[in-house]
Amino acid sequence: MINKRVVSFSVIFMALVSLNVFAGVTDNPFRKSVKITEAYLPKAILTMWQSEHLIWRAQLFNSACEENTQAVKHAINAGFTLVNQVIIDQAIINHQLIDENAKLILQDSNKLYYQIFSRVYAYAYTERLRIIQQYHPEISADLCAHAKTISQQYPSDDLPIVPWQLTDQTEFKAWQADLFSMRVVNQHFVAAFIKRQQAFAHIIDAEIYAMMQQNEKAISAFSALSDSYQYNHLLMKEITQAYSEVKGKKLPDELWRASYAEAASLSATYAYKLATISALRQIRALYPELYQRIEAHTISYVKLQLSRLKMSKSQLNEAFNQHE
Repeated sequence: MINKRVVSFSVIFMALVSLNVFAGVTDNPFRKSVKITEAYLPKAILTMWQSEHLIWRAQLFNSACEENTQAVKHAINAGFTLVNQVIIDQAIINHQLIDENAKLILQDSNKLYYQIFSRVYAYAYTERLRIIQQYHPEISADLCAHAKTISQQYPSDDLPIVPWQLTDQTEFKAWQADLFSMRVVNQHFVAAFIKRQQAFAHIIDAEIYAMMQQNEKAISAFSALSDSYQYNHLLMKEITQAYSEVKGKKLPDELWRASYAEAASLSATYAYKLATISALRQIRALYPELYQRIEAHTISYVKLQLSRLKMSKSQLNEAFNQHE
């Protein structure tokens, strides 16, 4: 029988999120906007989640069973208006918006990083549910019946997302590199992040399990890899390769500002961890007896990956050297 306890999204989220890539004060309006987005995105998502979490959860569960992502996209799109308004309101209250152009830039920044967070969150959540079904097929029929029921109870609205604002570059010639970089991130980041993440899923999973176990020593060991220059470098290489494959030319160094991808990486990493933990906690609420077995597995998995840490470091160095 399914136990419908509510899992605290906010507690996990606030424990994970702390973004700060664009350090220092700058006159660049795009970087100012990203700093504002970083500052208020956690609060904005939590505000949206308070009213929309049942819809998101229902559609994510159903997507894990039906492999139909359209309803999840609708949920993401519908959530942006509130997220955007919360951030803009906070910026106005704190006297960080000085003119209409700043507001337009901020909306684009909000949309970019909200979509990255949401798309990675959706991927990680549904992927975790699929993995659980793969290793515990005995619950699959019941879980998917539950998913179908709640997806019908909490349908997502088919609403268009607020459009991009800065479509005319002529007014922002001095900031063409920033516009270009944000567009590259929008087009290529999520796929590049997932591709890089999949190759090292064993380390990322072990780090997440260690976090859930509050195993500080293991967290430190795994984060030495996941926070490393080599691991970050692989992501940047995936982005540049994706751009080259689509455009048929190299990513131009004179226009590319990697700091926008670095900010996206922080947001996406937290989304991935948060979604994985949230999905596992939902399984704990739905199937407490099964979760005891999953929990035992996570403990042994952390020990296994600690014993293989040297091998994982070699794997990362090898991948890094292949990209050089």
